[in-house]
Amino acid sequence: EAILERTLGDCDAHVRAAGVHALVARGPTGFDVPEVVHARARSDASPRVRRALICSVFDKLNDDSSEWLPEWRDAILLGLGDRTKAVRMSAADCLLATAGRGWLSEVFQDPALVDKMSLQVAAAFVDLIRQNPELHTLRKFLASGPAIVALAEDGSPQRAVFARIAFSVSAVLGDSSPFGAAVDLARRALKRGNKFELQQTLLVLLTGEIPFDSAGRAKLVQVASEVLFFASVDDMSQELLNSGA
Repeated sequence: EAILERTLGDCDAHVRAAGVHALVARGPTGFDVPEVVHARARSDASPRVRRALICSVFDKLNDDSSEWLPEWRDAILLGLGDRTKAVRMSAADCLLATAGRGWLSEVFQDPALVDKMSLQVAAAFVDLIRQNPELHTLRKFLASGPAIVALAEDGSPQRAVFARIAFSVSAVLGDSSPFGAAVDLARRALKRGNKFELQQTLLVLLTGEIPFDSAGRAKLVQVASEVLFFASVDDMSQELLNSGA
């Protein structure tokens, strides 16, 4: 612990970065890196140290003998929102490597954190797909159709946040989205009084492209009218306003 503290607390960022890399990237398989290493590296004032952590995670992701660790999720997601471009780019590389290992679903296991970083995550996915058009698996993974079906079946926070990201990516890339299905889901949630599902579905609709056809717009106006009518008699409207919907 004394060596660990000396390394992470060194005044030279080069030393701290080298220490983080040695502990995270070069540690043997099964080596339990203390959480404090990840936590302090993520919040280090120097982008060199923050990037060292993410590059170390990248090395591990490309090591066939490694197994997924929850600490990597925080490093990747928070790295996507880092104020330094080099750190964000390294985090995007990790996201791509995660897809290559079939671990993308692991990234979404913390819906609260993914929700907080949803704009950055969606932007990173868009950049990856545009720069790597051969990534058919990644684009299929982010298809908005299956995402809204899963949300209808599950309704969990994880499914809701993922559906929002999928709709956002589809909108930017110009892919068609099941707008009508999302409107139907919002109406169902309203009738059942499921405030969480209604809130999340409305947020999904806000991230998608409103269809130009009159039928699609009419359905959206109708469900919006229903929300305003029913929500006005209880506190649902206030909750939706507080959520930004």
